[in-house]
Amino acid sequence: MANVQIIEAAEVTPELVAAFERLIPQLSSSNPAPTETELAAICESEASVLLIAVDRDADDQILGSLTLAWFRIPT
Repeated sequence: MANVQIIEAAEVTPELVAAFERLIPQLSSSNPAPTETELAAICESEASVLLIAVDRDADDQILGSLTLAWFRIPT
């Protein structure tokens, strides 16, 4: 069983970009993976956090991600 840990992606690394290039085609054949600039915008935004699942037993291979976004509403 994998030793999976959920961590915040606080910065964009070549490994993060490569992981999205590998993972996005599993979800959509029509949408391209985000660019380094687009990932940086998500990581640097005050309205979102990018969480990644990493396998600690496999050199921290990125297995998946979740982007949590929030915004104020009147109620």
